[in-house]
Amino acid sequence: MIKGKLNPPIKLITWYQVIFSTLTECHTTFMLGEITMTTKVTNRLKEINNLFFIALLNEEGNILSIDTPFQSGDFTKLVGQPFSSLVSSEYKEHVDLAIEKVYRTLESHTYTIHFPDQSLWKIVKLPILIKGEYHGIHVVCTCLGVGDVESSRSIDVKQALSKVEGTYTSLLEKAFLGVYVIQEKQLVYVNEWVTNILGVTEDDLLGTNFLKFIREDERKRLFIQFQLLEEGKVPLFQEEFQIRDASGEVKYLEFQAMKTTINGLRAVLGIILDMTEKRKMKAELEALAYHDPLTKLPNMNFVQYHLSQRFREVKNQSSSTCLMFFDLDRFKLINDSYGHHVGDQVLLVTTRRLKDAIKEVGTVIRAGADEFILYLPRLTHSQAEALAQQLLTRFTEPLQLEEHEIRTAVSIGIAVSEKGESLEELIKNASAALHFAKEFGRNQFRFYTSAFSEISNRRMQLEQRLRIAFEQNQLEIFYQPKLDLYTKQITGMEALARWNDPVLGSVSPAEFIPIAEETGLIVPIGKWVLETACRQNKEWQQKGYSPMQVCVNISGKQFLQNDFVPMIERILEECQLSSEYLNLEITEGIALYNIDEAIDKLKMLKKFWISISLDDFGTGYSSLRYIKSLPIDFLKIDRSFIQGILANHIDAEIIRSIISLSHTLGFKVVAEGVEEENQLKILKEMSCDEIQGYYFAKPMSKHEFEKFLIEHGELLNNH
Repeated sequence: MIKGKLNPPIKLITWYQVIFSTLTECHTTFMLGEITMTTKVTNRLKEINNLFFIALLNEEGNILSIDTPFQSGDFTKLVGQPFSSLVSSEYKEHVDLAIEKVYRTLESHTYTIHFPDQSLWKIVKLPILIKGEYHGIHVVCTCLGVGDVESSRSIDVKQALSKVEGTYTSLLEKAFLGVYVIQEKQLVYVNEWVTNILGVTEDDLLGTNFLKFIREDERKRLFIQFQLLEEGKVPLFQEEFQIRDASGEVKYLEFQAMKTTINGLRAVLGIILDMTEKRKMKAELEALAYHDPLTKLPNMNFVQYHLSQRFREVKNQSSSTCLMFFDLDRFKLINDSYGHHVGDQVLLVTTRRLKDAIKEVGTVIRAGADEFILYLPRLTHSQAEALAQQLLTRFTEPLQLEEHEIRTAVSIGIAVSEKGESLEELIKNASAALHFAKEFGRNQFRFYTSAFSEISNRRMQLEQRLRIAFEQNQLEIFYQPKLDLYTKQITGMEALARWNDPVLGSVSPAEFIPIAEETGLIVPIGKWVLETACRQNKEWQQKGYSPMQVCVNISGKQFLQNDFVPMIERILEECQLSSEYLNLEITEGIALYNIDEAIDKLKMLKKFWISISLDDFGTGYSSLRYIKSLPIDFLKIDRSFIQGILANHIDAEIIRSIISLSHTLGFKVVAEGVEEENQLKILKEMSCDEIQGYYFAKPMSKHEFEKFLIEHGELLNNH
């Protein structure tokens, strides 16, 4: 065994050049890099007696090119000829066999022969391997002497060769990658790069191996790779390992190695590349691809490419998995009211609260703008319920952000995997549960049940049928009158969309209006209701009925359209209806969604003498601070308060306060959902202005409403 610093033979640096081609994936550009390396060596050799040339052969042994510093002879004539034609006749067969051996074994081969002029040459033949595939043979030829090897000329040659070997050694030592040699399972040579990257001296390494630097759980893999190489089961290997240098710093190195012989002894020649920066770059790219940039939480790409594997592992262990779909209620209102920078802070606080709540139990994932997924393996139904309740309570606590106190509420959909559902199905089920939690009042959690699938199918069917109904004019407008409690006159009627489907039958507005909102159909449907109601009102006026207002509900999506006000003007003009006979009903949520924009639009409408009602008062934000600034004419008390006016004194006092305050602000008050005479009497005592409800009249088709006007006109005056 050789121990101590090895002065590597010529074939070592040539092998290094070949590996360099392999590492750079050997596109044409990188092959030029190899030629440049050869040129540098050649230029150096020009200074030391020009005793060196390199030939490139194909697998048949024919010369493809020659690179030489010789000043005499036309070497271009040799291209295309067998390399064996250069040597003395007694060596031709030996050379051909050597070429065949290099091609067959993919190993280097070294021998000494005479050329026809009796000069003695050392020949090194190496396979050119690119990504493990054979691409030809490099032949390095170095002159060892001419005639008597003991002559003075021979001494000059030996001195020149010594300089050549020194040049190669210098190149190895200053290389930008590690080079090492192993014999009998121990390092016998390492260049300076290897000692620097490991933070040790050459003496620390020689006579040992790399295993002590390799991460413990990867040592066996490296040992097996070297063993397979030595046994000839693989021609070379290329593997990446994690190491710790002498200071404890973690680095990632790529080891490459192949078998060879040095001084007649079997050896392993290898190189090492530092992949640490590449690893860091890859980690940064993965962080961008699989994590949300704001919250640093995993994103939906992470779910698809990483979480699915974890889910399968838990599923194979027959354990249940809980998944929660978490949503901040009305988050867009926070963004629009306080700005996106405040919205971002709310998301960061939400992230922190969620991570604190689940701790090490699971994973928090950002699914969208204000939606999060909580992946909770091995969580039972009862544990999930307790956690959901804890989250609802936690998120009722106000947030102090900058100068704002922000109160949030959340909705949660929960699905528990119990029957072998896939991760995709679990996410879909939790999302469906979230949808129902939001639809049935928000600020609550719902567990997914199989009934949700039936409801979802019903919703899908409704959506498809609603589109058909609108396109085929199957929708109809019903009208419900409003009664002035003092004049006993009909002051107006509310236009209400009704749908009687030939397949589904009568569909409640409570069922199809939310679907129209979600799908965006509410915009064209709302426009159609406006046009139809205004046209019908004008028609009744032309028939001689007393002029009255028609009240039309406006959806949030309609109101936010840029052309909303011009559209109203256009419809009134086309229907030739005076604007004073149109009343638009908006909800608190619409008015407060963007308070400044709402006020501007309402003021524009008021300029045309269009009256405005604030509908369903008491069910939304009920912020009197904002409502007093709205240019409205009517405030409609929601039916939920009216229903409790007799049995609940709190509801009665709330209604009394609303009526008093509205009158102070100059608004008229309309009570919705009046169904009993006693309700009517109490409202009249409270000085309510108008009522609307089944006690007086139900919603009617246009023909029924016209008949109602005819039959009850005199009766209304004597009520």
